[in-house]
Amino acid sequence: MNSMIVLDPLGERLTGFIAPARRVALAAGDPIGILCNGKPNSASLLAGLAELLCERYGLTKAMMFDKQLEADGAGRPSPTAWINELAGRCKAVLVASGD
Repeated sequence: MNSMIVLDPLGERLTGFIAPARRVALAAGDPIGILCNGKPNSASLLAGLAELLCERYGLTKAMMFDKQLEADGAGRPSPTAWINELAGRCKAVLVASGD
Protein backbone atom coordinates (compact mmCIF):
# COMPACT_ATOMS: atom_id res chain seq x y z
CA MET A 1 0.00 0.00 0.00
CA ASN A 2 1.33 3.47 -0.95
CA SER A 3 1.17 6.35 1.47
CA MET A 4 0.98 10.08 0.88
CA ILE A 5 2.22 12.91 3.09
CA VAL A 6 0.01 16.00 2.98
CA LEU A 7 1.70 19.25 4.00
CA ASP A 8 -0.13 22.26 5.37
CA PRO A 9 0.80 25.20 3.09
CA LEU A 10 -0.15 27.73 5.76
CA GLY A 11 2.79 26.92 7.99
CA GLU A 12 2.97 27.95 11.62
CA ARG A 13 0.74 30.85 12.60
CA LEU A 14 2.26 33.26 15.08
CA THR A 15 0.23 35.64 17.17
CA GLY A 16 1.21 38.61 19.22
CA PHE A 17 2.13 42.25 18.92
CA ILE A 18 4.91 43.48 16.66
CA ALA A 19 5.94 47.06 17.32
CA PRO A 20 5.95 49.31 14.25
CA ALA A 21 9.20 50.87 13.09
CA ARG A 22 10.25 54.06 14.83
CA ARG A 23 9.17 57.14 12.88
CA VAL A 24 11.89 59.57 11.92
CA ALA A 25 11.24 63.27 12.48
CA LEU A 26 11.77 65.11 9.21
CA ALA A 27 12.18 68.85 8.63
CA ALA A 28 12.12 71.03 5.52
CA GLY A 29 15.22 70.46 3.43
CA ASP A 30 15.91 66.96 4.76
CA PRO A 31 17.04 64.57 2.02
CA ILE A 32 14.96 61.46 1.27
CA GLY A 33 15.95 58.52 -0.89
CA ILE A 34 14.00 56.04 -2.96
CA LEU A 35 14.73 52.33 -3.24
CA CYS A 36 12.49 50.64 -5.82
CA ASN A 37 12.26 46.90 -5.40
CA GLY A 38 11.97 46.25 -9.14
CA LYS A 39 8.30 45.29 -9.15
CA PRO A 40 6.08 46.74 -11.89
CA ASN A 41 4.96 50.29 -11.05
CA SER A 42 7.15 50.60 -7.93
CA ALA A 43 9.25 53.36 -9.51
CA SER A 44 6.15 55.40 -10.47
CA LEU A 45 4.54 54.86 -7.07
CA LEU A 46 7.61 55.96 -5.12
CA ALA A 47 8.53 58.85 -7.43
CA GLY A 48 4.99 60.22 -7.11
CA LEU A 49 5.04 59.83 -3.33
CA ALA A 50 8.46 61.50 -3.08
CA GLU A 51 7.26 64.41 -5.22
CA LEU A 52 4.20 64.85 -3.01
CA LEU A 53 6.31 64.76 0.17
CA CYS A 54 8.79 67.26 -1.27
CA GLU A 55 6.01 69.66 -2.28
CA ARG A 56 4.00 69.32 0.92
CA TYR A 57 6.81 69.22 3.50
CA GLY A 58 9.77 70.84 1.76
CA LEU A 59 11.88 67.69 1.69
CA THR A 60 14.48 67.14 -1.03
CA LYS A 61 14.84 64.02 -3.17
CA ALA A 62 18.49 63.05 -2.80
CA MET A 63 18.74 59.82 -4.80
CA MET A 64 16.87 56.91 -6.32
CA PHE A 65 17.90 53.33 -6.99
CA ASP A 66 15.78 50.88 -8.99
CA LYS A 67 16.54 47.15 -8.72
CA GLN A 68 14.76 46.41 -12.00
CA LEU A 69 17.05 48.70 -13.95
CA GLU A 70 20.29 48.30 -12.07
CA ALA A 71 20.32 45.10 -10.00
CA ASP A 72 18.70 42.40 -12.15
CA GLY A 73 15.19 42.62 -10.72
CA ALA A 74 13.08 42.30 -7.62
CA GLY A 75 14.39 38.86 -6.68
CA ARG A 76 17.92 40.08 -6.11
CA PRO A 77 19.18 41.79 -2.97
CA SER A 78 20.02 45.47 -3.14
CA PRO A 79 23.74 46.05 -3.59
CA THR A 80 25.50 46.88 -0.32
CA ALA A 81 26.90 50.05 -1.89
CA TRP A 82 23.33 51.32 -2.45
CA ILE A 83 22.34 50.69 1.15
CA ASN A 84 25.48 52.42 2.44
CA GLU A 85 24.96 55.42 0.16
CA LEU A 86 21.28 55.77 1.11
CA ALA A 87 22.14 55.48 4.81
CA GLY A 88 24.91 58.05 4.51
CA ARG A 89 23.08 60.64 2.43
CA CYS A 90 19.38 60.37 3.34
CA LYS A 91 17.38 61.11 6.46
CA ALA A 92 14.68 58.63 5.36
CA VAL A 93 14.23 56.15 2.50
CA LEU A 94 10.97 55.22 0.76
CA VAL A 95 10.62 51.53 -0.13
CA ALA A 96 7.51 49.88 -1.58
CA SER A 97 6.05 47.26 -3.85
CA GLY A 98 4.00 48.54 -6.75
CA ASP A 99 2.31 45.54 -8.34
